[in-house]
Amino acid sequence: MVYSALEDYIKELYSSIAIKLPCQLDIFILAERLNVDIVFSKSVSFYDEENDCIVIEHSSSERLWQRFGHELGHRERHVGNHPSLPQDFVNYQEWDATVFSYHFCVPTFMLEGIKIPPIRNQAIQLLTELFNVEFEFAEKRLDMFLRKKRESFFQNSFKMGALK
Repeated sequence: MVYSALEDYIKELYSSIAIKLPCQLDIFILAERLNVDIVFSKSVSFYDEENDCIVIEHSSSERLWQRFGHELGHRERHVGNHPSLPQDFVNYQEWDATVFSYHFCVPTFMLEGIKIPPIRNQAIQLLTELFNVEFEFAEKRLDMFLRKKRESFFQNSFKMGALK
């Protein structure tokens, strides 16, 4: 499968800190290796650019992991103080950080190494357990991954047919 620029970036990011398997995905280990502090909050999650720390609302381990991925997306990909930016740009950054979180929390290169069950709910449950994400998050990420696999299959089929 051909990776997107984001998938390549995340694979390289994990490779640079020697993370290869789902069992290594731990926010405290990753924060240490990425040199970013984590601060827990009672009510809000955000990336504090000035102090280079991720503030995360205390919640379930799955929600913490997903929020960490989202806020790390802001750290890795965005600059600027939200209150001073145009709302459309803020909305774009939020969307982008969300997409980043799906790929960061459940990386494509790790998904490719997993035998995904053919029964949808079993596949989703497997992802929730392996990647410590919520059911809805796993469901959406599985859909993204399977859509990309289908697109790659059809693109390759088209190329093969065009060469004959």
